[in-house]
Amino acid sequence: ALLGGNVAARSLVITTTGNLDRDAWYVRHAIPDLRGIAAGELGGWTDEALGRFGTVILLSTRGLERRGRERLAAYANAGGGLLIAAGPDVDGDVVADVLGSGTPLEMKTPSGDPERGALRNPLSLAPADVRHPIFRAFGAEVASLGLVQFRGVAHIGGPSCQTIARFTSGEAALLDCTAGNGRALVFASDLNERWNDFPVRASFVPFLDQATRYLADSVTR
Repeated sequence: ALLGGNVAARSLVITTTGNLDRDAWYVRHAIPDLRGIAAGELGGWTDEALGRFGTVILLSTRGLERRGRERLAAYANAGGGLLIAAGPDVDGDVVADVLGSGTPLEMKTPSGDPERGALRNPLSLAPADVRHPIFRAFGAEVASLGLVQFRGVAHIGGPSCQTIARFTSGEAALLDCTAGNGRALVFASDLNERWNDFPVRASFVPFLDQATRYLADSVTR
Protein backbone atom coordinates (compact mmCIF):
# COMPACT_ATOMS: atom_id res chain seq x y z
CA ALA A 1 0.00 0.00 0.00
CA LEU A 2 2.88 2.33 0.74
CA LEU A 3 4.33 2.04 -2.75
CA GLY A 4 1.25 2.86 -4.79
CA GLY A 5 0.91 5.71 -7.25
CA ASN A 6 3.40 6.97 -9.79
CA VAL A 7 6.96 5.73 -10.04
CA ALA A 8 9.37 7.93 -8.09
CA ALA A 9 11.17 10.62 -10.07
CA ARG A 10 14.53 9.62 -11.50
CA SER A 11 17.41 10.12 -9.06
CA LEU A 12 21.16 10.56 -9.31
CA VAL A 13 23.20 8.78 -6.64
CA ILE A 14 26.64 10.17 -5.81
CA THR A 15 29.03 7.59 -4.36
CA THR A 16 32.79 7.16 -4.10
CA THR A 17 33.19 5.19 -7.34
CA GLY A 18 29.81 5.59 -9.05
CA ASN A 19 29.33 1.81 -9.01
CA LEU A 20 25.95 1.36 -7.34
CA ASP A 21 26.32 -2.39 -6.88
CA ARG A 22 29.51 -1.74 -4.94
CA ASP A 23 28.72 1.51 -3.11
CA ALA A 24 24.93 1.63 -2.82
CA TRP A 25 23.50 -1.85 -3.25
CA TYR A 26 20.52 -1.33 -0.96
CA VAL A 27 19.61 2.08 -2.38
CA ARG A 28 19.91 0.73 -5.92
CA HIS A 29 17.41 -2.03 -5.16
CA ALA A 30 15.06 0.25 -3.20
CA ILE A 31 14.50 2.97 -5.80
CA PRO A 32 13.74 2.40 -9.49
CA ASP A 33 15.46 4.24 -12.32
CA LEU A 34 18.70 5.38 -10.74
CA ARG A 35 21.99 6.58 -12.16
CA GLY A 36 25.25 6.48 -10.26
CA ILE A 37 28.17 8.88 -10.51
CA ALA A 38 31.51 9.13 -8.71
CA ALA A 39 31.78 12.22 -6.50
CA GLY A 40 34.96 13.23 -8.31
CA GLU A 41 33.16 13.39 -11.66
CA LEU A 42 30.42 15.82 -10.62
CA GLY A 43 32.49 18.93 -11.28
CA GLY A 44 32.59 18.07 -14.96
CA TRP A 45 28.81 18.17 -15.28
CA THR A 46 26.77 21.18 -16.35
CA ASP A 47 23.99 22.65 -14.24
CA GLU A 48 21.58 21.68 -17.00
CA ALA A 49 22.61 18.01 -16.89
CA LEU A 50 22.26 17.85 -13.12
CA GLY A 51 18.94 19.66 -13.24
CA ARG A 52 17.36 16.82 -15.23
CA PHE A 53 17.22 14.68 -12.09
CA GLY A 54 14.27 14.92 -9.73
CA THR A 55 16.47 14.17 -6.72
CA VAL A 56 20.17 13.82 -5.98
CA ILE A 57 21.21 11.35 -3.28
CA LEU A 58 24.60 12.10 -1.74
CA LEU A 59 26.26 9.07 -0.16
CA SER A 60 29.91 10.08 -0.45
CA THR A 61 32.00 13.25 -0.66
CA ARG A 62 35.28 11.42 -1.34
CA GLY A 63 36.81 13.14 -4.34
CA LEU A 64 34.12 15.86 -4.41
CA GLU A 65 36.02 18.98 -5.41
CA ARG A 66 35.02 22.62 -5.12
CA ARG A 67 33.41 22.74 -8.56
CA GLY A 68 31.32 19.67 -7.72
CA ARG A 69 30.20 21.25 -4.45
CA GLU A 70 29.21 24.39 -6.34
CA ARG A 71 27.18 22.25 -8.75
CA LEU A 72 25.24 20.75 -5.85
CA ALA A 73 24.61 24.13 -4.24
CA ALA A 74 23.43 25.56 -7.57
CA TYR A 75 21.17 22.53 -8.11
CA ALA A 76 19.51 23.04 -4.73
CA ASN A 77 19.25 26.80 -5.13
CA ALA A 78 17.54 26.36 -8.50
CA GLY A 79 14.89 24.11 -6.96
CA GLY A 80 16.48 20.67 -6.76
CA GLY A 81 15.91 18.08 -4.05
CA LEU A 82 18.88 16.66 -2.12
CA LEU A 83 18.94 13.60 0.13
CA ILE A 84 22.15 13.56 2.16
CA ALA A 85 23.11 10.53 4.25
CA ALA A 86 25.62 11.55 6.93
CA GLY A 87 27.46 8.25 6.84
CA PRO A 88 31.18 7.39 7.04
CA ASP A 89 31.92 8.54 3.47
CA VAL A 90 30.41 12.02 3.88
CA ASP A 91 32.62 14.80 5.28
CA GLY A 92 30.67 17.48 7.09
CA ASP A 93 33.19 20.19 6.17
CA VAL A 94 32.77 19.37 2.48
CA VAL A 95 28.97 19.72 2.52
CA ALA A 96 28.79 22.64 4.94
CA ASP A 97 27.77 25.10 2.22
CA VAL A 98 25.62 22.79 0.10
CA LEU A 99 22.42 24.52 1.27
CA GLY A 100 23.73 27.88 0.09
CA SER A 101 25.64 30.75 1.59
CA GLY A 102 24.31 31.94 4.93
CA THR A 103 22.63 28.61 5.72
CA PRO A 104 25.46 26.32 6.86
CA LEU A 105 24.80 22.63 7.34
CA GLU A 106 26.31 21.25 10.54
CA MET A 107 27.52 17.66 10.47
CA LYS A 108 29.84 15.91 12.90
CA THR A 109 30.62 12.22 12.56
CA PRO A 110 30.51 9.95 15.64
CA SER A 111 33.62 9.04 17.59
CA GLY A 112 34.89 5.47 17.74
CA ASP A 113 34.08 2.85 15.12
CA PRO A 114 30.30 2.46 14.66
CA GLU A 115 30.84 -0.35 12.16
CA ARG A 116 32.14 -2.46 15.04
CA GLY A 117 29.25 -1.55 17.31
CA ALA A 118 30.56 1.53 19.12
CA LEU A 119 27.24 2.05 20.90
CA ARG A 120 26.64 -0.45 23.66
CA ASN A 121 22.93 0.27 23.49
CA PRO A 122 21.82 0.91 19.89
CA LEU A 123 19.56 3.88 19.27
CA SER A 124 16.19 3.92 17.54
CA LEU A 125 14.28 6.79 15.99
CA ALA A 126 10.78 8.18 16.05
CA PRO A 127 9.06 10.85 13.96
CA ALA A 128 8.92 14.24 15.65
CA ASP A 129 6.11 15.24 13.29
CA VAL A 130 3.91 12.35 12.10
CA ARG A 131 2.05 14.84 9.89
CA HIS A 132 5.09 15.32 7.69
CA PRO A 133 4.42 13.87 4.20
CA ILE A 134 7.18 11.28 4.55
CA PHE A 135 5.65 9.76 7.66
CA ARG A 136 2.00 10.42 6.88
CA ALA A 137 2.19 7.91 4.03
CA PHE A 138 3.12 5.17 6.50
CA GLY A 139 -0.14 5.55 8.39
CA ALA A 140 -0.40 3.09 11.28
CA GLU A 141 2.84 1.43 10.13
CA VAL A 142 4.97 4.45 11.08
CA ALA A 143 5.92 2.67 14.32
CA SER A 144 7.92 0.18 12.24
CA LEU A 145 10.63 2.84 11.90
CA GLY A 146 11.30 2.43 15.60
CA LEU A 147 12.54 -1.12 15.03
CA VAL A 148 15.67 0.08 13.21
CA GLN A 149 18.82 -0.11 15.36
CA PHE A 150 21.55 2.50 14.96
CA ARG A 151 25.11 1.83 16.10
CA GLY A 152 26.50 5.08 14.73
CA VAL A 153 24.84 8.45 14.21
CA ALA A 154 26.15 11.85 13.19
CA HIS A 155 25.30 15.14 14.85
CA ILE A 156 23.38 17.21 12.30
CA GLY A 157 21.79 20.66 12.35
CA GLY A 158 21.32 23.88 10.46
CA PRO A 159 19.51 27.22 10.76
CA SER A 160 17.28 26.48 7.75
CA CYS A 161 16.37 22.98 8.95
CA GLN A 162 13.42 21.49 10.82
CA THR A 163 13.91 18.30 12.83
CA ILE A 164 11.28 15.81 11.68
CA ALA A 165 12.65 12.71 13.46
CA ARG A 166 14.77 12.18 16.56
CA PHE A 167 16.80 9.36 18.04
CA THR A 168 16.10 8.01 21.50
CA SER A 169 19.15 10.02 22.60
CA GLY A 170 17.22 13.19 21.73
CA GLU A 171 19.50 14.12 18.83
CA ALA A 172 18.14 14.92 15.40
CA ALA A 173 17.76 11.88 13.14
CA LEU A 174 16.24 13.52 10.06
CA LEU A 175 16.20 17.15 8.99
CA ASP A 176 14.04 18.86 6.40
CA CYS A 177 15.94 21.92 5.17
CA THR A 178 15.23 24.75 2.79
CA ALA A 179 18.00 25.33 0.25
CA GLY A 180 17.34 28.29 -2.00
CA ASN A 181 14.29 27.30 -4.06
CA GLY A 182 14.85 23.62 -3.30
CA ARG A 183 14.89 21.30 -0.32
CA ALA A 184 17.25 18.88 1.37
CA LEU A 185 16.61 15.94 3.64
CA VAL A 186 19.58 15.13 5.88
CA PHE A 187 19.69 11.70 7.49
CA ALA A 188 22.05 11.30 10.45
CA SER A 189 23.39 7.87 9.51
CA ASP A 190 24.28 5.83 6.44
CA LEU A 191 22.09 3.94 3.97
CA ASN A 192 24.37 0.97 3.35
CA GLU A 193 24.10 -1.09 6.57
CA ARG A 194 27.41 0.11 7.99
CA TRP A 195 26.12 2.10 10.98
CA ASN A 196 22.65 0.58 11.27
CA ASP A 197 20.39 -2.24 10.12
CA PHE A 198 17.93 0.05 8.33
CA PRO A 199 18.48 -1.42 4.82
CA VAL A 200 17.35 -4.89 5.92
CA ARG A 201 14.20 -3.61 7.63
CA ALA A 202 10.82 -3.58 5.88
CA SER A 203 10.53 0.19 6.40
CA PHE A 204 13.63 1.02 4.31
CA VAL A 205 12.10 0.83 0.83
CA PRO A 206 8.97 2.87 1.63
CA PHE A 207 11.07 5.41 3.53
CA LEU A 208 13.34 6.03 0.55
CA ASP A 209 10.37 6.00 -1.80
CA GLN A 210 8.55 8.65 0.21
CA ALA A 211 11.70 10.72 0.73
CA THR A 212 12.48 10.93 -2.99
CA ARG A 213 8.84 11.58 -3.87
CA TYR A 214 8.64 14.36 -1.30
CA LEU A 215 11.79 16.03 -2.58
CA ALA A 216 10.74 15.74 -6.22
CA ASP A 217 7.20 16.97 -5.55
CA SER A 218 8.03 19.89 -3.25
CA VAL A 219 10.59 21.65 -5.40
CA THR A 220 10.02 24.14 -8.19
CA ARG A 221 12.03 24.59 -11.36
